[in-house]
Amino acid sequence: MRIFFFAFIFLAACAAPSSETKETKFDSVAVAPLEETRQETLTATPEEDNKPITSSFTEPQLQTDVAYVYRLAGLAVYASLEEAGDTTKAISLMPYGYKIKLTEPLVNNQRSDNITYEGFKGRYINAQMPDGTVRFIFSGYLTNFPVPKEMEGPVEYFLARFHLVDTPAKWKSEDQEMKSWSMTYQFESDIKVFDHGYYEGGGTDITLPATCTLQEGFLLLGSFSYLAQRFPKYFPSYPTGEIKDRIDEFYARTVEVDNTGVLSINLSDESGCYEDIYVKKVEERLVIGNDGGC
Repeated sequence: MRIFFFAFIFLAACAAPSSETKETKFDSVAVAPLEETRQETLTATPEEDNKPITSSFTEPQLQTDVAYVYRLAGLAVYASLEEAGDTTKAISLMPYGYKIKLTEPLVNNQRSDNITYEGFKGRYINAQMPDGTVRFIFSGYLTNFPVPKEMEGPVEYFLARFHLVDTPAKWKSEDQEMKSWSMTYQFESDIKVFDHGYYEGGGTDITLPATCTLQEGFLLLGSFSYLAQRFPKYFPSYPTGEIKDRIDEFYARTVEVDNTGVLSINLSDESGCYEDIYVKKVEERLVIGNDGGC
């Protein structure tokens, strides 16, 4: 029996966003410590049929003028657009998970996103520093979603940060041998988490807000692991073209594209039992998750 769950791991990279300069390391200055958020232990398992499920959160849903750094090596901060991209002129480094106050809402995948770094398209946008000054930082590695904590699963993650619209109903199969079950969590900000399992496997689908891009889904998925510890390994950068290959005797990668860009990214374990880890569009919505079993 294989059990699939999410924890926390992410891929470390080695340079600030620039396609023209070599790697340069920086000391982080003018950067406040990562803000801690209150979190309760929240679980939702099939055995807790009679226990009400609630949400616990301290901030408004998806603040578009707040973003979080999803690059483990951090993002370089520049004093001006003229210096942006020249790593020798970076004035500080925003660490992984850092909460940034933006001077304008984060909107990814714009026509003006003409910079590509590690596969991610973006631009340099204004960020307000702790001392009130405005600096510039690469948008491709930013999302409005707080970075998950270590060993935090997707259900716990969203229950801790988003308002649950209704207590989800549990479904159980009448077939006692299959032991199938499922739960659907509907959150504000138009987020849905579908959690399901059976005696030999299961999985989780997360439907993100309609404004989310494949890039943002790729980053969020990569930050949830046990599941995704293999995902960043086999996708060390954001894919920009079609891929269909077998990496080794166990794993295969598939990336589908059309004239609008990437449509889906999938990592499959075909070692006897199976597991699929994916970022994909389903009826114009972005879905990230996994599914597998024996």
